[in-house]
Amino acid sequence: GGGDGAVEFHGVQNQVSSLAASARKRGAALTSLNVALISSMGTTDPDPAPYEGGDVLFYKLNAEAFLGASGVPATVVKPCGLGDGEGSQQQ
Repeated sequence: GGGDGAVEFHGVQNQVSSLAASARKRGAALTSLNVALISSMGTTDPDPAPYEGGDVLFYKLNAEAFLGASGVPATVVKPCGLGDGEGSQQQ
């Protein structure tokens, strides 16, 4: 939906831009920073089903791309298959 972009992309864009601006104002190099972004698996799927994340994955992918192009060192974590049931193994 239309509201997804406000959080998933614009939220990341605003936070990273503010962080970078603050570093520049202090005279710190962007390389002195590090951002961890929790994203999602499936962001490169061009048409994910709603139960797999749906349209929100498009905005998450764009947030990942923005962060990657920002010059701020980052780690993107893409969790998948998380649940609250008993642990198991999948092949």
